[in-house]
Amino acid sequence: MAVATDNICVFILAENRLLREALTRLLSKKSDIRVVGASAFSPQVVEQISAAAPDVLLSDSTAVALSDLQLIPEVRGAVPGLKVVMIGMEAEPETFLRAIHDGVVGYVLKDASAMEVAAAVRSVAGDTRLERSPPAIAPAVSPILSSGLSPRRTTHQASAVRLINSRGYA
Repeated sequence: MAVATDNICVFILAENRLLREALTRLLSKKSDIRVVGASAFSPQVVEQISAAAPDVLLSDSTAVALSDLQLIPEVRGAVPGLKVVMIGMEAEPETFLRAIHDGVVGYVLKDASAMEVAAAVRSVAGDTRLERSPPAIAPAVSPILSSGLSPRRTTHQASAVRLINSRGYA
């Protein structure tokens, strides 16, 4: 799955139809992004995503929660090279940490601007991690990560700790 320089293929997974349709319209207006599918969570969603062969999965945290948190590992296994950006609203450190652990490389809040969402998609498609952590999550996550409760941090978790600390959120 190679990302073409002029066309990033995105699959949108969101439980809320209004959010799904808004993201589809928003991203379809970008000349370098093509929406190849959009769906709510269902038992067939991994197959739908795999068939669409996107470069980036833009998923809301509700869809991930409905899968008992198994969706991200399953879809990444089915679509090699897939980059995942999660859209969330809650400041739940467990959800954020689980997402990082499962391979999510971008996280944007639901109140992000259209420009920020498109930038997140472009960033992860270009193998660049997002350079910010949701401020509402950072104070809750930093003590957990820096407390030593998780002695074997993944590269993603270590990056999150450095990012949170560098932004002064801890």
